[in-house]
This record gives sequence, C-alpha cells and structure tokens, in this order.
Amino acid sequence: MNRATKEQNTEFRQKGYVVVRDAVPGEIIQSVSEAVNKIVDRAVAGEFTDPPFKWLDEAARIPYWMNDLLTPRKYYPAFGEFLDTIISPFIESLLGAPVRCSWFSMLTCGSGIPYTTPVHRDNSKLGSEDELETLENFDMQQCYIQAPILANDHFLQMIPGSNSRAATPEEIGAQEAGWEGES
Repeated sequence: MNRATKEQNTEFRQKGYVVVRDAVPGEIIQSVSEAVNKIVDRAVAGEFTDPPFKWLDEAARIPYWMNDLLTPRKYYPAFGEFLDTIISPFIESLLGAPVRCSWFSMLTCGSGIPYTTPVHRDNSKLGSEDELETLENFDMQQCYIQAPILANDHFLQMIPGSNSRAATPEEIGAQEAGWEGES
C-alpha cells in the first residue's frame, strides 16, 4: 500500500475517508507493538506523571489513550518507520501533495472497556458560527489516520462526508447530550 488507487482516490473525495485492509506488514505491526510495550513498561514504572498516563486497566497493562508519540520522551524509531514507509506515501498520493505528520497517538480498547470519544472535529466546534470556514481552512487540508490493527476490529464509526459539511442538528445534539470522552 504505497499509493492510493484511482478507486480509493474517488472514494476519499466522495466520502472523506477510505478503508484500506491489510495495509501494514506484520513486521511493522510487531515493531510498533514492541515500542508501545516499552512505553507501557515505562508508564507502569511511573515515568509519565505530567500529564498523567491514562489507563483502561493498569493491572492488565491496557492504556486508555497514548498521545505525543512523536515527542522525544515517547518516540521510538518504529513509529517513524510506520509513518514514513506506510502512511505518508499513501496520504501524499491521496492529497497530491507532500504531508507533514504533526501528531501521532493511539486509541486503545480492551478488558471489555470500550474507548469512546464524542462526535467531534479536531479543528472546529460542531455548530459553531465559523464551522464551515474552519473546515475549509483546516480540516479539508488534513488527513487523519485511524488504524485498527486487529482482525474484525469494528469499533471505529465513520460518517461519509462529515468532515466537509456543517454538522447536523442530530450530531450537535449527540455532542451536547454528554458524550464526555476525550476529543
């Protein structure tokens, strides 16, 4: 998966996302998993206190959300290899321009405890006065990666075209109804 196919490009333009199955070779998944385990080891040892490391189940070593993985204190070469050899070439072929990865984090779930996040956009508030302007200036020039690595992993829900239009009253209502997760 180095470059997007014509069909994937069309799907991306129409829906705002594209699903690519079996995109990452097993050896890269293994090296990223090893790097994540090293971070978990360090978290268990109490290394990350500011901000505090979040857990779904600390005893079972299942993190809630791991962020800032490109910062010097959490970076491992496996993350760079994953982004440089798999993600960036594909994204560049979708967007038709060079890309810059500025944030790398991992969402996790396990122990029967799902990770949830509210209906949101990363740069604009749903229903805000400048929502469409912000979408045009930021969101439509960015690409977000959600990479489930387990077979039959179906936790991520995507709404076609939702990052290129104003939020619906139902989406705004869902956000206001108390989806109290991280965004």
